[in-house]
Amino acid sequence: MPCATTEAISAIYPVKTNNSTDRRMDHKEINLDLSKVSSINEYAVDYSKFGEDYIFSHITSDALIRQSEIRSLIRFNALTMMLCLDGGLQLEIDGAPYDVKKDMIVLLGPETTARLIDKADDLDANILFFSPQFLREINIDINAIDNRFIATRPRPVIELTADESQLLQGLMDVMHRNASIGDNKVTEAYSKNISRNIMAAIVYHLMRIGSKWINEELPRERRNVRNNYVREFVALIVKHHTKERKVSFYADRLFISSKYLTIIVKSATGHTAAEWIDDYVILSAKKMLRFSGKSIQQVAYELNFKSQSAFGKYFKRLTGLSPTEFQRQ
Repeated sequence: MPCATTEAISAIYPVKTNNSTDRRMDHKEINLDLSKVSSINEYAVDYSKFGEDYIFSHITSDALIRQSEIRSLIRFNALTMMLCLDGGLQLEIDGAPYDVKKDMIVLLGPETTARLIDKADDLDANILFFSPQFLREINIDINAIDNRFIATRPRPVIELTADESQLLQGLMDVMHRNASIGDNKVTEAYSKNISRNIMAAIVYHLMRIGSKWINEELPRERRNVRNNYVREFVALIVKHHTKERKVSFYADRLFISSKYLTIIVKSATGHTAAEWIDDYVILSAKKMLRFSGKSIQQVAYELNFKSQSAFGKYFKRLTGLSPTEFQRQ
């Protein structure tokens, strides 16, 4: 199922779909999830880890020299964000070369592959690794997500202004400092909420950065009729998901069949139309359960479920938790 937080920046970082071509089978490949990323502590200048949510690492050229597998092909199973503070490096991302320089950000989505080709002697960079589950806990305003990003060609490497880079560096530093504070059972909930809100600020910042160049891409993208349908579909979900959960409802308003809508959405995003609808419903449900003060029964009514029981079964099927268990987190 897609995650609205990651999809909010889907035009900025690459999301692997079934149409992706793998041209790098000659290289040794390492699958990297958050538990394996912990080994980065061995060659990082600075490092912190916040439970199973995220890891911060500050790396330099000298630190990378000590890592024997740094040139291996790595497949990331989490969202990875690297901000180049000085120097530079050359990366291969899903088979394509990219030059990364000062004040550039690299964003790698789940299932993306990357390999270090070369680096500058004065490389200085901050990296954040986020677990998929942590990203699903971020409270993002659905109305703030620009549907123009959907089905637009992704950019894994983005050049920032000095001010944009400085702000992002500050937000990453807060994430690091928050993870570095020793918590007990009493203070852990506060630290978790700090991390969620700072991550939300990072997502909004990335969307603001992306909005600067999205207009450059749209004239080319609008020639693709299928992608136009996908963007219109997501816009309809934002408007109607609290009342309508059937794919046929959205297909009818686009004057296409449900089967065709499912095919083009899956092709463009890697997720089915039904998964997109479910993700927005769950995002709204989580937001109401955690922040609105409404009862579970009221949330079920707001989301047009026949009963609290039906809503509870739906929520647990998609999240693994009952609404009550989610509220207790």
